[in-house]
Amino acid sequence: MRPEPPAEWTRAAVDAARTLKAQTRWDAKEWLKSTNGRKTTRSIYAILQHDPNHEDPFGVYVGHTHHRPFERYAEHRKGEGFADVQKFHVRLLPELYQHLNPMKPAEAKEMEKALCAALRSAGIGWVTMGSKRRASKEKKQ
Repeated sequence: MRPEPPAEWTRAAVDAARTLKAQTRWDAKEWLKSTNGRKTTRSIYAILQHDPNHEDPFGVYVGHTHHRPFERYAEHRKGEGFADVQKFHVRLLPELYQHLNPMKPAEAKEMEKALCAALRSAGIGWVTMGSKRRASKEKKQ
């Protein structure tokens, strides 16, 4: 049985994510209809992580990709990307990103940062992003 965070943790994360809206989502959907649309759009994704030895046992990794989120997650699980994701991954958290995807590449980079900030503001203390581990809540104190 895979570990799951408490319901209030999940509600806080979803509520934080729902405060965000992608400005280029509909333009990007139109691009997907073109032959090269998949190469010109980006998606963000979020992965639930669990480390029972961490101060906050549940965390979220946020990334952006030109792949579909489940394809990128499969790559992480194989060891392609941030090592902590391979070690602590539980599952994708589509409820945090589906309403945002797809979008233009520049917006995806900014949305990755915005989702991390929103999650931290909601009290999700262990939030990492991109190819580098960002300072978590306890490191800032």
